[in-house]
Amino acid sequence: TLGGEIMTFNQLLSFVNVVESGSFLKAAETMFISSQALNQQINNLEEELGCKLLVRSTRGVALTSAGSCFYDGSKEILTMQTELVAGTKKASEEQDNTIRIGFSHSLGPGLVQLVTEEYSRSFPKSEVIMSPMRLNYLLKSIAEDDLDICELGYRPDLIKKDIRFLYLRDFGSKWICVMSPFHKLASRSQIHPLDLDGYRVIVPERCWYQPLHKFVSNYLPSQSIEYIDTDCPYEDSEIASVSNPCLNDHTCISILPIWAGRSLPYLISVPFDFHMKMDYGLAYRANPKPAVKDFLQVAEEMAACGALANL
Repeated sequence: TLGGEIMTFNQLLSFVNVVESGSFLKAAETMFISSQALNQQINNLEEELGCKLLVRSTRGVALTSAGSCFYDGSKEILTMQTELVAGTKKASEEQDNTIRIGFSHSLGPGLVQLVTEEYSRSFPKSEVIMSPMRLNYLLKSIAEDDLDICELGYRPDLIKKDIRFLYLRDFGSKWICVMSPFHKLASRSQIHPLDLDGYRVIVPERCWYQPLHKFVSNYLPSQSIEYIDTDCPYEDSEIASVSNPCLNDHTCISILPIWAGRSLPYLISVPFDFHMKMDYGLAYRANPKPAVKDFLQVAEEMAACGALANL
């Protein structure tokens, strides 16, 4: 500050221009102001500093000892300002060109892996960061701006008004019946819903499984079906909540997606005669940034030409 006033970059720039131009007239012309106004700026600056910065003569201007010190400092500050502005713009551009994508760590990157490869070929300066996470955190991360895009099946209970969904393909989910090795149906090669009559049956509760609920309830009395409140049995703790009853009850059967049987070494998994299809694609926030729009456009074009159909 100068005498309690804030020194501006414009004052520093005016002073440096006068010194490097060698005269007030030439500096004023480059700055598109009058030489009188420029001279007044420097006078005010010298008055606030309490010392002379320039020696004026008919031949131009020359630096005093104090002026030379002030000139060096002013150049350093102006250079730092230029670098700061350039660095900030670069960081902003890099952020705008970075896409953060999430996917279920249990299922792995399916659609997004293929789309990312094609997108990177078309937009080599952009960066895609893919993060595996629990399924029930994906939409939350989109809503909280921790992700730009996530891959998942359409779930009407979780798609909020500020989140959009791009359909890319149908997702077919195979299911299994999990039971104790001592269960009477453990030796079957496949289980039909009618085979479950008379047994205790456990299924996940959330609305993502409504097609399964409807299918099973068409064959079994409602009192024989138990619904376990779990978001989606992809995590070991969630799988356990649905499968553990089978360890202690040899009449119990849990119905799970086929991939959930990966961590059940003490139970028997038998294919279940049920195949569920759902809309599968990408969720993203409304009004996405340009890089995200480009990614979604690439995904939509790949889906249209069938490049994602056989994933």
